[in-house]
Amino acid sequence: MENTNKPEDILTTVEAYLVDNEWHFEKLDEMDVIQCGVKGENASFRLLFIAKEEKDLFILYVISPNNIPENRRKDIAEYLTRINYGLGVGNFEMDMDDGEVRYKIGIDIEGSYLSHVMIDNFISGSIMAMDKYYPGMMSISFAGISPKEAIETIKVDTQTVN
Repeated sequence: MENTNKPEDILTTVEAYLVDNEWHFEKLDEMDVIQCGVKGENASFRLLFIAKEEKDLFILYVISPNNIPENRRKDIAEYLTRINYGLGVGNFEMDMDDGEVRYKIGIDIEGSYLSHVMIDNFISGSIMAMDKYYPGMMSISFAGISPKEAIETIKVDTQTVN
């Protein structure tokens, strides 16, 4: 069966999901992008929903509100690498030039379509991941703890909750 989803269909689906769930958002004119904000337990994050027309791709970014100071970027790169090694879906990435950190998840929808359930799962899983690891980024950046210590603290916290 041929894919009937066009990139505008992807963004239309995302927009319908956001309207149905009463999210405030804006479309960015320069790209096939919708942006909005969300408040987690540890910080407020920016979400970018992106449709890549030529590749039938849908991508969601959750962007940290704080860029990493230049002198802490190597430590944060180690921290994010340690996190990424254990993630089943999605990944963290950092721009080494400006210190922006974001969580990225994407899907190739060629031959299929994007559903509201998929969008909901993308959003909830991505926000949970960023919110969970954000305090470690801030501890490394501003309190000087090591990447390994930050990961161990999260593992201890996670084990006590489960």
